[in-house]
Amino acid sequence: MLLRFKSIDGKTRAKKDELLLVLEFPTIPLHNNTSELAMREKLFKEKSEDILEA
Repeated sequence: MLLRFKSIDGKTRAKKDELLLVLEFPTIPLHNNTSELAMREKLFKEKSEDILEA
């Protein structure tokens, strides 16, 4: 099934090369959950240390 879009948002069109990079490098993750989880863990650790110090 081929999907056809009547128009593509300007921002999406401007980032076309970045978005299609995954086709050249299939090992690139399609999400940024790893980065987000790493940030959350760091913040959680900092908050826990602050609570224990208080």
